[in-house]
Amino acid sequence: MQSRVTSTATAQLPTFRSVHLVKASWIDQAGRERDWEYAKRATCVDEVSVLAVLKQPQCNRLLLVSQFRPAVGCSVLELPGGFIDVGESMEEAAMRELLQQTGYRGIVQQVSPRLAEAPYISSGTPRLDG
Repeated sequence: MQSRVTSTATAQLPTFRSVHLVKASWIDQAGRERDWEYAKRATCVDEVSVLAVLKQPQCNRLLLVSQFRPAVGCSVLELPGGFIDVGESMEEAAMRELLQQTGYRGIVQQVSPRLAEAPYISSGTPRLDG
């Protein structure tokens, strides 16, 4: 049997502007009914991450940014990226986020299939542009 979601219920908390909580009921591969809770972004279309390579004569360098993340209480190194706004293409969002976070401009050469960064807790499925 193939696993599948049978229903979802969304909780919109009044003080949470950008995140909804979702409870999904699903059937696992053994046919058992199960429940799962996760967060879903309410204020954007999706997410994008940029794999930016700085091409230099000696060697190429991967571009990372350091950002404070309240969920872990410290700064972390990560790929530049962010949310895709309504009406914005994935490529436009990637180039906007790259410029905002690093000051660099780039050219999208390739787009990955959807990735799941933390599928056990979030519905975000960014694509990797590079």
